[in-house]
Amino acid sequence: MKEAHSGECGEHQGKKRLYQLLLTLGYYWPTMKKDTADFVKFCHTCQLQANLIHTHSTSLQNMATPWPFHTWGLDLIGPINPPSGGYIWILVATKYFSKWIEAIPLRKATGATMANFIREHIITRFGIPHKIISDNGTPFINKNVREVLEHYQIKHRRSMPYYPQGNGQAEATNRMLLRILSKMVFDYGKGWSSHLADTLWAYRGSTKTATGFTPFSLVYGTDAISPTELLVPSPRILHGMDLETDADICAEARVADLESLEEARKLAQVRSLRYHQKLADAYEKTVQTRIFAKGQMVLRTVDHVRRGLPSPSKFAPNWEGSYLIREAYDSGYYKLSTADGTTLVDPINEKWLKRYYS
Repeated sequence: MKEAHSGECGEHQGKKRLYQLLLTLGYYWPTMKKDTADFVKFCHTCQLQANLIHTHSTSLQNMATPWPFHTWGLDLIGPINPPSGGYIWILVATKYFSKWIEAIPLRKATGATMANFIREHIITRFGIPHKIISDNGTPFINKNVREVLEHYQIKHRRSMPYYPQGNGQAEATNRMLLRILSKMVFDYGKGWSSHLADTLWAYRGSTKTATGFTPFSLVYGTDAISPTELLVPSPRILHGMDLETDADICAEARVADLESLEEARKLAQVRSLRYHQKLADAYEKTVQTRIFAKGQMVLRTVDHVRRGLPSPSKFAPNWEGSYLIREAYDSGYYKLSTADGTTLVDPINEKWLKRYYS
């Protein structure tokens, strides 16, 4: 069986083809079908060279927040080529409930810059959040950021390396920002940094599918006045002109807007939950659960696969290992150790793992 599978002219075929080959060669024994399946399953070379697993390994998690400015996601876009005025990064903060975003261009992504951004663009404008989510990049994991978060008692949840889905809201925001920004650069020219403010304006004023409201309205209780409404006066512009002469009516109209804000937020929350449940139901159909136990042997995808980089060789394997599960966390992350007992520093998502048979 070994010679037929991996010998001088063996092709490391699958269990069915190995079984058929042995039958063709005139071999048979009562447990041959099971034996060929087990032999292929335990083949070290076949396990390392196996195809990547593209199905989802865990259910979709909904990041519900109990109050409007509870959770923010931080992420960096870049380095961006070409630079614009020396800027090569965009630092983006996304409010999980309302989808409101804050963003600034950066020449350097340093810890001091991140800490200052958290204080000036989040804390002093929207209050102290309960939690901030970021990746494990050095700009977010450093003394400056840690001191600010500890001072204001903000929890810091970190997504794992090479697994951007762990900070999915920020990643989705990044894609939309770049899409709007690229179109503005295409239409109006100049460097991208000169269009960032307009991009934020456009994003904040557009209705989001998940909530059914614009981020601006969920934060301020009314939609922002857009340039379109100045070119062709909208009903509220015309109505506002009439109200300007009566201060009492103006005040009543504004109070009505503010009173309806809480109702709008509750409705947005209901819509958001319904929307995410719909996504979760569709997502669940593609899930093939992979749960590993402490002490179990696994393989992990090679580095260039996790980074999304091209393979260094046509013959490079997709998997490496084996590794031992040192710690298993409920969130779907695992601590691994090598054969000599060395524990790897960063936990890894189960998406990048599969069971190793030895």
